[in-house]
Amino acid sequence: MDIHITTPGTRIKEWNGMLCIELPERTSIERVSYSSVNSIQINQNCGITSSVLASLLKYSIPTTIMDKNGHISGILGPIGNEDIDLIKAQIQHEQNIETAQSIVMAATNSKMNFLKYLAKNIGLNLNNEIHDICCLSDKIKLVESIDSLRGIEGMATKHYFKGLSAVLGNYGFNGRTRNPPRDMVNAALSYGYGFLARECHTALAVQGFIPSIGIYHMNYRQRQSLTFDVMELFRQGFVDRAVVALFNKNMLNKGCFISDGNSWLLNRDGRQTTICRLTRNIMPFRKTVNKEVSKLKKRILGGGNYEPYVWTFW
Repeated sequence: MDIHITTPGTRIKEWNGMLCIELPERTSIERVSYSSVNSIQINQNCGITSSVLASLLKYSIPTTIMDKNGHISGILGPIGNEDIDLIKAQIQHEQNIETAQSIVMAATNSKMNFLKYLAKNIGLNLNNEIHDICCLSDKIKLVESIDSLRGIEGMATKHYFKGLSAVLGNYGFNGRTRNPPRDMVNAALSYGYGFLARECHTALAVQGFIPSIGIYHMNYRQRQSLTFDVMELFRQGFVDRAVVALFNKNMLNKGCFISDGNSWLLNRDGRQTTICRLTRNIMPFRKTVNKEVSKLKKRILGGGNYEPYVWTFW
């Protein structure tokens, strides 16, 4: 099972060799065996004992600490899983234009396909946005630098979110904003992307990658650039599709958020609703991500062409 702890004040401790999760004021206590846990996601303002941390490392259970916006603060994992040959190849492959083009092409096609899907199923005219993205995709293989590629990807993303705002404009969505999210939709997207980052980061780490050495995204400070590279392939199919469905079915609404007038965050009910949707088919999705990471690993180690996964939505 995957455990998602979203209630502030929750205590995580050990009891008779089992994982014990205690909600505030002991309103609920759940005990589970470590062998039944696939992963743990913990939101901030929760307490965890050192004995639990030691057991999570012992049993190699991926554990992610998230901030209030759903962004990854840190990931707990055992030392020594890195693949030295792969890391050397990663460094040589850093900012490789051909692989970066393949990633951006696949991500751009997924954006275009999702808008086509929305236009068909919701009955909106998104022809202009789809056409503009299509024109940009034709230029991707022609660029000769990562900076030029980023410019094209940035314009495609702008057109994509313009199309998405036609679908979710009734909820105050008028394009992507972050740090902080300025509306309900952006708050849900940010939380979903944080969840996706955890899945991609874990898949990379398990196969011996250093997630901070990227191909398309710029490497600086402690940014997990390769995690963001892989995320680009799954944003529409995993997060955006879920968020659109949740709003259109009124499963996410104003009652699922908190706001100070300047920023929006999912409250406890909103987080649980979003997590339930994202984890509905999590095991097949993880297999897809792991397969994609394996393909990328083969490419970086010198295995020929790389054709990333593209969501079709049909």
